[in-house]
Amino acid sequence: MTLGVLTEKGISMNVSPISGYEEGQVKSLKGLVKGKQNERITSLIELTERLKKLDNATIAKSGNNKKPDHSKNNDKSKVLNQIIDLLIEEDKAMDGHMFKYSDELDLLRAQYSLIDLAFHCLLFVENAWYELKKEYYEILSQIFMRDELRLSNMALGRLIQEIEEKIEVLKASELDSTLNTMQTKDSSVKHVEEREELEYLEKVKAEKVKIASLY
Repeated sequence: MTLGVLTEKGISMNVSPISGYEEGQVKSLKGLVKGKQNERITSLIELTERLKKLDNATIAKSGNNKKPDHSKNNDKSKVLNQIIDLLIEEDKAMDGHMFKYSDELDLLRAQYSLIDLAFHCLLFVENAWYELKKEYYEILSQIFMRDELRLSNMALGRLIQEIEEKIEVLKASELDSTLNTMQTKDSSVKHVEEREELEYLEKVKAEKVKIASLY
């Protein structure tokens, strides 16, 4: 079971799904592997796209009053069960039923993909072949049990308002650096680091807003 701790900022996880993140500390960009994404979430996204294509083909055929294509249903069954197997997996290093992520953007990517898959299954299950309905409901059940979607992980101590405040501070610092033409080597390095952090936080904010739009 994953435990949470009630703090002044709300419920906080006792183990973070993000590598190198300590509760109460801002995630440092130093040492971050740029572009590294959780491979199992990448596989989940690919399987979700395959499922959507198969389901869209089913809807098109039903609209034309054609008989069910059992070969397509076999393909769909394989994809559904591959998704279920993937959702059952977890990282043993974690306290809960979830994977480990390289940074906050990686976690947001996982959250969005899980919500997107859940919405698709909810919308399509009534049109699914009766022998496959149980797989759709099993996927929904597995998604509901994923700790990536726990309340404590959906915020992770970085609410949109907090991100906006940090962005404003970094923008002000960047403006000061731009106006100051006599920059030392150290100040130039700091300027580059602040610009990278600003770009990162703006991406995090955009992803959080995108996920919030699904609610």
